[in-house]
Amino acid sequence: MDVGYAAIADVYFDLWERALHNPDGTADTVRLKSLAEKAIKLLRAFKNVFPIGQPSLLYFTGWYEWLNGKRPQAVKSWNLGLEAAQKFRMRYEEGLLHMKLGTAFEGDAGLRKDHLDNAVVIFGAMDAIPMLRRAREISDRK
Repeated sequence: MDVGYAAIADVYFDLWERALHNPDGTADTVRLKSLAEKAIKLLRAFKNVFPIGQPSLLYFTGWYEWLNGKRPQAVKSWNLGLEAAQKFRMRYEEGLLHMKLGTAFEGDAGLRKDHLDNAVVIFGAMDAIPMLRRAREISDRK
């Protein structure tokens, strides 16, 4: 995956999500949503040339759906992204998708734990310490 596109998308999506959760009027949620949509277009174009872009595209597509209240579609996108990450042996993306799915299943402790445990194992094996910490923090939130 082109790290640049994913990094840009991650920043826009993170800012947009924070703005939605803290509607104090200081962040322009409409603009941040528009930037997130542009990032998805870049990821789609990348995926059309390089199929290994599919896991990242589905990760961000699911995040977009989640933030727009389309929870079942988000879970479907993340599951498809997980399959693609496994197919292409993209462990980092697989870990990210497990984390998103873990947060999506707050009402199902078993699924939540399975996905977050998988993320911890993947990030631990990769020595991806910041992501390992994040997965553990999410897992510790009951």
